[in-house]
Amino acid sequence: MTISNNFKWNHGPKNVIFREKNFGLVGQWLNSWFPSSNNEIAIILEDDNIVSPHYFTLLTKMVDKYYLDLNNFDPRQFGISFHNQHMIPGRYLEKKTPTMLLDKDVKFYKYQQISTWGPVFFPNHWLFILFYFLSTFVIHFIFFFLFD
Repeated sequence: MTISNNFKWNHGPKNVIFREKNFGLVGQWLNSWFPSSNNEIAIILEDDNIVSPHYFTLLTKMVDKYYLDLNNFDPRQFGISFHNQHMIPGRYLEKKTPTMLLDKDVKFYKYQQISTWGPVFFPNHWLFILFYFLSTFVIHFIFFFLFD
């Protein structure tokens, strides 16, 4: 905790959240960020994530290009991850990875599956995830708890 709190972050606000007990991946993420504008993004790094010293530089360029530049903006894109996806849903048994299906010179590609390793989320989609979770799981849990 001391290392995290003392880490100098010169690129905007930094928020270190310490939990007394394990919230689980979903609980941890859903309680980590509540965006207040479209001018912010969230970088979620777990305790076992190690990123390159160039991570933030490349990330800034990607956010500028794919989120802030209206010529490249795709409203379906919820964020950015530098994780190399290792499976294609529905084709996992074929042992094909996304990189096997791409030209050799392709370095970045869009993928429809979320990564849990250092993802960056955009605010509108994150709010949708929060509202979906609240409307689907929490309300059902409360209903069944009260009326079961």
